[in-house]
Amino acid sequence: MTLNHFDDQFEDSPQAHDAERAEDLFVLLSCYLDGEVTPEERKQAERLLACDSEARQIYQQLSCISSGVQLMPVAENPVSAEETTAKVFARMRQQRQRRLAWGGTAIAAMFVAAVSGLSPHLGPNNQQFAHTPAPVSEDIGNLAPSETEPRSEQPLNREDITSRALFIE
Repeated sequence: MTLNHFDDQFEDSPQAHDAERAEDLFVLLSCYLDGEVTPEERKQAERLLACDSEARQIYQQLSCISSGVQLMPVAENPVSAEETTAKVFARMRQQRQRRLAWGGTAIAAMFVAAVSGLSPHLGPNNQQFAHTPAPVSEDIGNLAPSETEPRSEQPLNREDITSRALFIE
């Protein structure tokens, strides 16, 4: 059985005819209610309403829907299409600016991370070692200066100080 043959059988059935008739009635009566019919269609709609109960039922339903729509509250301050469009584009601009700001922040963070990785003092492979001072005399008793010994007023030699200092590079 082909699709066309099936369609032909469906169109010949009374249910398909009833559904098509109900749809045609709906369209005709909806246009009649809205005042969008030709004079010939107006006569046809009035004739159907006078003698067809299904047409009267559809017309009654459409009339209730129409009056319900007319009774619906309308916004007191309707916003014009231009204002709505301007607001939508303003929101889109704000969202784009936020995305750009976050993207710029991410790029800046990546740049800082890359630059800090290249820095010789902050790099991850840069290890810091403490250097021990040069050995001094083994005389433990003379660690603290005694007050009885006179201080020498000789200037400090830089090489002596650096050899005893603890450096961290």
